[in-house]
Amino acid sequence: MIHALILAAGASQRMGTQKLLLPYDGVPLLRRVYMQLHEAGMVHIHVVTGHDHETLQEVIDDDTVSFTRNIDYEQGMLSSIRCGLRALPDTCTGALIALGDHPQIHVPVIQDLLEASWTEVDKIIAPIHDGRRGHPLIIPRRCWEDLFTRYDDTGLRGLLREEGDNIFTIDAPSSIHEDMDTPEDYQRALDALNEGEHR
Repeated sequence: MIHALILAAGASQRMGTQKLLLPYDGVPLLRRVYMQLHEAGMVHIHVVTGHDHETLQEVIDDDTVSFTRNIDYEQGMLSSIRCGLRALPDTCTGALIALGDHPQIHVPVIQDLLEASWTEVDKIIAPIHDGRRGHPLIIPRRCWEDLFTRYDDTGLRGLLREEGDNIFTIDAPSSIHEDMDTPEDYQRALDALNEGEHR
């Protein structure tokens, strides 16, 4: 069974405020990401927090969501991935890694990833657009030990480079590349949302 990990540990320094609390489509950004995963059929959703742990817990008021606090969040994304993977049960066969600052996450993309995981059991499954992979992506359990013990310098990209022949990709829109780090990123995300509403 695939479990989802939402990475939500950063301090949002480039944004100047806690970006996961910023409104997007009527709800805080972190809740928006959770809602999209839930709508796509994800039953088991775990959130890895770090900075603003208590505040972010209040954003998703749902007893079915698990929270794990990464006390080493300042060491970067890989530390949060490791923290989240260690919190998953033995019955979990793979983890769908989603970014908490990824407002334009699309339900059909998540569903396509999950559908591919039924047959491509031991492969990394990633969305791709214009030749570039993006998020979210599914990491099978067989890769977890390597993530725990290696790639301190290269992070998740190091794993993806080594597993090149074992990555199954699905076509996806350009939004798989659009996370939100700066006020300009946030404004672009809002503009894209408003444009979609008026089509």
